[in-house]
Amino acid sequence: AGDIAGFAGGLGMTNLPVLLKYVEQFRGLHTSFTYAQNHSPHKFILLYSLCLLYASGSLKTEQINFSDELLIEWQMVFRRQWQRWVANDYHQEKFGMPLYHMKFEPFWHFRVKPDMEDMFEQKNRMKALSSLRQAVSGVELDLPLSCLLRQEETRQVLQDVLLARLFKIL
Repeated sequence: AGDIAGFAGGLGMTNLPVLLKYVEQFRGLHTSFTYAQNHSPHKFILLYSLCLLYASGSLKTEQINFSDELLIEWQMVFRRQWQRWVANDYHQEKFGMPLYHMKFEPFWHFRVKPDMEDMFEQKNRMKALSSLRQAVSGVELDLPLSCLLRQEETRQVLQDVLLARLFKIL
């Protein structure tokens, strides 16, 4: 965190404690273990691709509505990043289930549709994106995090954290 603090201070960032909070949360993503205690890389690529959607202007607020257009774009970005950073024999490129498992992250809040709470809690039914879309309308990120993702300098810090952690676990 010392390097990040120095970098952030050099950019004149006044909200360093907020940035450091999300740096730590990104570093500590809840991931499953796979072969030889290797962490699953899916959430890191999911969040990295989310950063790219903010960078492109496809996302502008803390509200992420699961429209067909956005999910198609997000999956395309995810796939490209997966091929770039992960593609190996140990991990399968999956989007839906890791997206569902984001529910365990403190900054990620699914908007569950009325009367769909029971379905949403059935993990085995949430393996496919289509099932997740039946149960939720989208996600609301913490407002401070979405503000950081809309700013190029802080978004880049968060992307670098995700990549550094990804390289450590692969």
